[in-house]
Amino acid sequence: MNYLYAAKEPCDGVFSDLKDIQKNGNVTILLFNPGYSYLYKMMGYNNIITTKHPSDLDTIDMKFDVLTGNPPYDNQMYRMFLEKIANVLDENGEFDLLLPVYSFTKANCIKIFKNDLKLESVDISCGKYFVHTVDGAWIARFRGRIGKTDTFNITFPNGDVMERTLDDVNPTGAKFIEHMHKKGNDPMTPADYTIANKVMVGGADLIKHKKDTSFSEQYVYLSPVINQMTRKRNSLYPGAFALRGLISSYEGQKDGYVMNVDDPQKVYSIYCESKLFVYLYWNIITSSIYADSFIKLLPDVTNLTYENEADLYRQFNLTDDEITRIESILG
Repeated sequence: MNYLYAAKEPCDGVFSDLKDIQKNGNVTILLFNPGYSYLYKMMGYNNIITTKHPSDLDTIDMKFDVLTGNPPYDNQMYRMFLEKIANVLDENGEFDLLLPVYSFTKANCIKIFKNDLKLESVDISCGKYFVHTVDGAWIARFRGRIGKTDTFNITFPNGDVMERTLDDVNPTGAKFIEHMHKKGNDPMTPADYTIANKVMVGGADLIKHKKDTSFSEQYVYLSPVINQMTRKRNSLYPGAFALRGLISSYEGQKDGYVMNVDDPQKVYSIYCESKLFVYLYWNIITSSIYADSFIKLLPDVTNLTYENEADLYRQFNLTDDEITRIESILG
C-alpha cells in the first residue's frame, strides 16, 4: 500500500499516525509548510513532497492507494484540497482525512462530493480532541473514494449513526458543538438533524433588499448578525448567530431580506425570539459566510399561531424527545 500523508507541524499525534501507517505500507509525506521538511527528515522520513498550495498537487505524477492526514484549512485551503484528491488517488484508492465539519455544507464542496468524490462517512466524534487547538472549527473524519456521493453515514459523539444525503439541511454550528461538549451534553445528536429538516423547508416570501425594493406598510426586515451577547465569555449562546428583525423599518440596513406581511409582530416574534428558531440558527449556522444561504430555508410562518413555544412545537410536528432536546439547551 502506498500512503500519501498530509501533515501539518510535527507533533506526537502526527508521529503516532506515521508509525501506524508504516506498518501497512510505504509512506510519502505531503507538507504545505516546506520549513518542516528538515524536521521530518531528521526523524527518518525521506519520501517528502513539499508544496505551498493545493494547486501544486497537479504536478505530482504518482498515484496513491490511501490519502490521509490533516490538510490545511486556512483561506479555503480545505476546499481547494478537496478538488485535487481525485488527482492523487489510484482508481481504487481511498481518502481518510481530518477536515472542518462544515466541509460538506458549503455549496462548492457539495459540488465536489456530488461529481468527483464518493463520501462514505463523516465521524464527528473525533472533534472533542481538537476543541482547544483549532479555533472556531469542529474537526470531523471524512472517509471515501473516487466517485459520486449518494448517501453517507454520520457518526455522532454518543455513537449514534445516521444515514443522510448532501441535500439534507446541514446543522453544523461549530460553536454550538464546542459549547455543548463543554457543558457535558451530547455535542450534536440525530435529533438536531431531524428538527432542522422538519422546520427549515423554505417557502417564506423573502425579497432581497436592493435600492429599488418596494415596501408595503407592514413588513419585517431580516438580516443575519452575530448575537451581541456571544462576545461575552459567560454568554449562554457563544458564537451563536441570529436574525435581527426590524418591524416596518430597516434603518438603512443592507444585505437583508424584506417580508411584506399582515402581522409583522407575530412573524418577527417567531423568527427572531422563539426558542425553536434561536436554537436552529445556533445549531445550523457555522459562520456569517453561511448565514445568508440559510435564511432562504426559512419556512412560511405567516399562517401559524404563536401564543407560546408549545404552539410552534405542535405545528412543526416535533416529538416529545425533540422538544426535550431544545428545552434542555434553551430552557
